[in-house]
Amino acid sequence: MNKFDFGITPFDSNKQLRKRFNSLDANEIVKHYTRSTVKGLEEEGFKKALKLFREVSQRVPAYKNFLKKNKIDPKKVRTKFDFDKVPLTDKENYIRAYPLKELVWDGNLEKYYIMSSSSGSTGNPFFWPRGAFQEIEGAIQSELIYNFFYDIKGKSTLYVIGFAMGTWIAGPYMLAATELVSQKNSNIIVVTPGTDKELFIKLVKNLAPNFERIILAGYPPIIKDIVDQASDFGLNWKRYNVKTFFAGENFTESYREHILKKLGSKNPYLDCISVYGSADAAILAHETPISTLVRKIASDNEKVAEYLFNEKLVPSLGQYHPTLKYFQISGVKILFSTYSGIPLVRYAIGDRGGLIDSDEMSNKLIAQGIDLKSEIKRHNLEKYNWNLPFVYLFGRTDLTVIFYGANIYPENIKPVLDSKNWSNILSGKFLMSVEEDRKKDKEIHIKVELAKNVSSTEKISEKLQKDIFESLKRLNSEYNIIFRSIGNQAIPKVELVEYGSFQVGIKHKWTRRN
Repeated sequence: MNKFDFGITPFDSNKQLRKRFNSLDANEIVKHYTRSTVKGLEEEGFKKALKLFREVSQRVPAYKNFLKKNKIDPKKVRTKFDFDKVPLTDKENYIRAYPLKELVWDGNLEKYYIMSSSSGSTGNPFFWPRGAFQEIEGAIQSELIYNFFYDIKGKSTLYVIGFAMGTWIAGPYMLAATELVSQKNSNIIVVTPGTDKELFIKLVKNLAPNFERIILAGYPPIIKDIVDQASDFGLNWKRYNVKTFFAGENFTESYREHILKKLGSKNPYLDCISVYGSADAAILAHETPISTLVRKIASDNEKVAEYLFNEKLVPSLGQYHPTLKYFQISGVKILFSTYSGIPLVRYAIGDRGGLIDSDEMSNKLIAQGIDLKSEIKRHNLEKYNWNLPFVYLFGRTDLTVIFYGANIYPENIKPVLDSKNWSNILSGKFLMSVEEDRKKDKEIHIKVELAKNVSSTEKISEKLQKDIFESLKRLNSEYNIIFRSIGNQAIPKVELVEYGSFQVGIKHKWTRRN
């Protein structure tokens, strides 16, 4: 295995890429991650990013022009210090500033064979081209998740895709990546009901008895509906060995506990994996048993969460492969460089968060009186302790509502709806907005969807409003300042709506800006 790039490049033929993937030994990849030092993996990632920068500066017309406009001589970028001074790219100053053909390798779209649309949640959707190289990257990471975490190697497996198909990335991309793994391992059969929840349940009910493993893949709100409502169709999850694979958005540890309890799971560290991905660059990072362990520790102790992540709110937490995605941080902006369909250098995707390497994570936890190695051993997770760095994110900076200057995030509300008190009463979906009352004063409005067959009562509404209010005060320091300033005007107005009020789309929209 070439430790820099797994022996693949975007300039290889599709045949070469498939051949190389089939020859990769996943066990050797894991050995490399286990034996390499934290510093060594970081250096590999930087060398790959610098190689990418040099190739993009020569072979991508838009980036050539971008560097010229910013008066950057690519020949002078030789060290990490130099690379850190290269201007950031983002959707506004780069992606939307140039024609699509100028953003791709050699200004030639013929190398690509599919395009995926961004969700459009932050504006008009953009279409991202990709070829076999990007799908091989996804297959490499998927194989590690399937074989090492889900333990499907040599076991017949049904993989049910509940992501939207069509022009969106998650469904078609995971289908392509999983097909590659299946062709290599010959033990996975994929079905694609997409976001049709009733069809999803019926397919699983009919097919599950034929398989040793079932993997439910989809967006968290849709998978919750499917898991909760399966009994209405006579499907008993506890008869099967079920794993879950999530992407698209963050969820809480209470959500994870709810899902796994319903499924009868006995191992929360291995049976539920979430992926950090985007239309821009597909899989960016993913949860591991170790990242889930750390997140559970932080969820149980606000002081630990604040020490690790600089906020009481617990972010999503994953680990990433430095030679596939090289991450950096600018303030609270997450940046990455990668050989995606549109090659990206120091790209600010719009997420806020941070990076922690594995040594730093251990040291931070020790400072809080927690020995991570001992915790890993106590939960029998030693073989999953790869030296991959961690990335954490709180969500999109542009998916907030702004209330008297305070940014209110969906993640401030989700812990309430996912808690044991509410997870069986509510679907977990809500829509948050800022409206004007009759006096033209601003108010936070939150429409919350009830679970199926649950009716609204004044008691439920009042209790939910109180719990959401307390969550906002506890998790959002900006909101606290506003509340102390304007008092009860800051208390959110909560409206309960019946199940099915929110149209099932690609991804649920948590906020609305007027």
